[in-house]
Amino acid sequence: NADDITDDWRNVGLNTQELQLITPGLQIAYHPDPHMVGARMRFLNAGDGSDIKLSRHEGIFTHPHWERGRPLDVGRVSRTPIVFKPQRSDGISLIFDEARCEIQRQGQTLASGHVFSRQDMAQGCLLFINRTVGVILHLMGKAGKPEEMDFGLVGESLRMGDLRRQVKMATTSDAAMLLLGASGTGKELVARAIHDSIPGSNRPFVAVNMATIPSDLAASELFGHERGAFSGAQKAREGLFQQAGRGTLFLDEVGDASFQVQTALLRALETREVRPVGANRSVPVKCRIIAATDVDIHGSAEFKSALVSRLGIEIALPRLSERRDDIPVLFHHFLKEAMGPRVYADRLVPKEGGPWLPSWVIDTLFHYDWPRNVRELRNVAQEIAVFSDNGPFEPGPMLERINKLVQEPANEAAPGNQTRTDRTTYRNRDTITKAALQTALKENRYAISATARALGLSQQSMYRALDEHKILYAKRLSREDFVEQMATYHGDLKQMAEALEISERGLKLRKKELGL
Repeated sequence: NADDITDDWRNVGLNTQELQLITPGLQIAYHPDPHMVGARMRFLNAGDGSDIKLSRHEGIFTHPHWERGRPLDVGRVSRTPIVFKPQRSDGISLIFDEARCEIQRQGQTLASGHVFSRQDMAQGCLLFINRTVGVILHLMGKAGKPEEMDFGLVGESLRMGDLRRQVKMATTSDAAMLLLGASGTGKELVARAIHDSIPGSNRPFVAVNMATIPSDLAASELFGHERGAFSGAQKAREGLFQQAGRGTLFLDEVGDASFQVQTALLRALETREVRPVGANRSVPVKCRIIAATDVDIHGSAEFKSALVSRLGIEIALPRLSERRDDIPVLFHHFLKEAMGPRVYADRLVPKEGGPWLPSWVIDTLFHYDWPRNVRELRNVAQEIAVFSDNGPFEPGPMLERINKLVQEPANEAAPGNQTRTDRTTYRNRDTITKAALQTALKENRYAISATARALGLSQQSMYRALDEHKILYAKRLSREDFVEQMATYHGDLKQMAEALEISERGLKLRKKELGL
């Protein structure tokens, strides 16, 4: 009901004044002119029961970057208006008896008088007018000002507005922070947005996947070491904290870090100083620390609660399916990015012969559940750009697969009907034998991430399994061992990888880490 919806928006950080600004409205999702996509028309008079009219020239859409509003101005949209009539039940009825038009929602033709509940509008309803223009009927807040539309975050949904507010507040603090969100929601993008807000130039942004740091090398990787601190330490090396300097250290996948790595990290956060291995004095930490994870660390027995409290500021990133009204805008953003501005403009600007982009594409993208979030949408846009390189629109295998899933009957296993959790369910590593692990490594060319996915293991469990079964991987090679093996194979990393049964890419990364 309406109260539940209000509570939902309050839970994402909207205050009472902002909640009062939420109104029904329309957002353009599909239009012959792609520059119209994302423009909005709020139903400001809906509260007093006034009708809202939409026709070829009635109903003015606005955009933060426009000086003045614009109507739809599409020939196939009737001059006789479609009427959106507020209901006492907090819903909106759609009246178009006199308008010569067909209105469809998810392939079904609607009858005049159709009523949309407030719950419908909270989720968003994509309506196509004469298969020419697509508008999303949904709840929306006040549009942001152009100077507020920064941080490289695309979208004007309520949840994105809340995310921008949190990011803006976070930039005023030097406190460590934690970004929470499912894989593909843009945690590194947000981390970079916060980093870019730091005054001054040429400040480093150092990113590390915490799940890949072996326990026995944690101190050296994070804090550095002095020459002779251990076997193979032939020269001093700065750790990640020192490399970040006065910039930002981004600790990705911190929820998958081993217990030993968590302990080392906690000490650094508590004291704001680190001591390189073999050193007799500590070095102050001057960088901004941003951690990120897709793991529910608050309910995890494997994550230190003290570390959670030290990562004081928490910012939660929404799933793409929780902000569907941003999907068309994001899709065009990624399509333009993949094609390049000139090719994008040439393909999608209005011209004779009809639109280059079919309307069913936006309808499919809007109703798909996006389990891999924004990253998956970007991949679809990039695939379309590649498959359509010669001009005509070609969907590509990914979009065809998504369209098939969306078109499945509701009682079948479509993504929208599946029970979704915020955390992937991983397999217990104790059920995997050494022989199975070695076979999977060989099948995946010894790539750790690919093998972990194939076995259903988290990165953390994958490395622990390798350690328990004493299976060699690149990170386990000391500097002395690496130099010895390089000499044996005359510097040929490909031969070395085949002989040691280690990923060649892993060896290249390890060589770089060791400064060889």
